[in-house]
Amino acid sequence: MRTGGVQMTIPSVGSIGVHGKIYVCRRIMEAWPFETFIVNIAMLGKQEWRLISLLDSLVSQILKACYFPDTEFLKASEGNNPSFIWHSLYTTKGMLAAGLKLQVGTGTNIKVYRPSWLIDDENFFVRIELLPGFETMPVSELMTTDGGSWDRDFVEGLLAPRDETKVLRVPIATHNLPDSVV
Repeated sequence: MRTGGVQMTIPSVGSIGVHGKIYVCRRIMEAWPFETFIVNIAMLGKQEWRLISLLDSLVSQILKACYFPDTEFLKASEGNNPSFIWHSLYTTKGMLAAGLKLQVGTGTNIKVYRPSWLIDDENFFVRIELLPGFETMPVSELMTTDGGSWDRDFVEGLLAPRDETKVLRVPIATHNLPDSVV
């Protein structure tokens, strides 16, 4: 086997014990270029993005039926006895989730205090302390009744000045589009 400029000979799997297998795996990992690892993570991220954005694809439907039939990909658990593919996707989904941002449509599926939905280069979250009874308040509650604009008075009364400015800068979809991940 040739990896990263290092010539290795791997004996047949049956002829070495557990410690030999561990040694071989360590040698492969030492010889494996770090850039290849990063490319593999990027490719998994690309596939995860497809699972989120192309819900009608055959692969998305199969994985959903097998591993997360009652929830969405980002909230799915690894489950018992997962396939290698699902284990790989599950292991790296946290990296994808850290970079995702929500785009406000109707605002009914986005909670004010938790997910990243604000426009900001440093912090996409509402930073104020949770008020009792508002933990699960959807973003749609911050909008006017027609959903076409922000309820400025309510936003100013509820949020800190830093957060109210950020909320009022977030564009709202004009055609009752659903909330989406970007």
